Amino acid sequence: MGCLKKRRKHVGKKRHKRCCRKIIVKKIIKGTRGPRGPQGTSGDPGAQGLPGPQGATGLQGPQGHSGPSGLTGPAGLTGSTGLTGPSGLTGPAGSTGPTGPTGATGPAGPQGLIGLTGATGPTGPEGPPFIPSSLFVSSTLEQNIPSGPQGGGEGGAVSFNNSVINGTALTFSGPSAITIVEDGVYSIVWEISPLAPIEPGSGISVFALFADSLLVAGSNYGSPNNANPYTGQVIASLGSGTTLTLNRFDDTGGGVVLNATILGNPIINASIVIIKIG
Repeated sequence: MGCLKKRRKHVGKKRHKRCCRKIIVKKIIKGTRGPRGPQGTSGDPGAQGLPGPQGATGLQGPQGHSGPSGLTGPAGLTGSTGLTGPSGLTGPAGSTGPTGPTGATGPAGPQGLIGLTGATGPTGPEGPPFIPSSLFVSSTLEQNIPSGPQGGGEGGAVSFNNSVINGTALTFSGPSAITIVEDGVYSIVWEISPLAPIEPGSGISVFALFADSLLVAGSNYGSPNNANPYTGQVIASLGSGTTLTLNRFDDTGGGVVLNATILGNPIINASIVIIKIG
């Protein structure tokens, strides 16, 4: 009946007959449903069909966990120095560090300009007056002066028979000793006139001043020819109580004779002049 109702919609007799046959078959086989039979074996898979067209790209999934760090590669070549950046702001001053060791003294600088002359200071108190003192002793005695010890030293002393003394700094005690009474600086000049030796080649002599048997430095003078007078001179600082003598100093042996006359005329053959100068 359903088919008849729709007959008008069918196009052609063949389509109408197929529709009516289905209805009849359904009515004939309709009955009680029997049990389900066992499932048959799966057939062989068919040949793979052609791949279909690629689908659209899906949405990006969430980021996975980071993997372990790889080994550090070798250092690369040093790059060229970059441009100097602008100076940063000045930071706060740090605490003062410990004092370092003193450096070596540098070279002296150039001489500075001479400063102005200062004002004259007040006059000091007047010191005690300087009293000049002097002594002159001489000899007209013919005398033989023995030599000094081996290596040189204090030999025989010259004798004097005349003296002239001024002031209070010096005294004379014959025949040879001059005594220093006041501490001071003294200028001393001495001279001797020896007689020519009898034996040729033995005319060497040296004389010197001795203060308390110690050589007065710079007062030892000599001559290789005893026939000629010679002089010694020195400036010495001497203390009160010192005894001064003029002695032979060489060690050539024998005696040195001081000549008392020349062609029968008496001469001064030895003398000492001492002046206190400070």
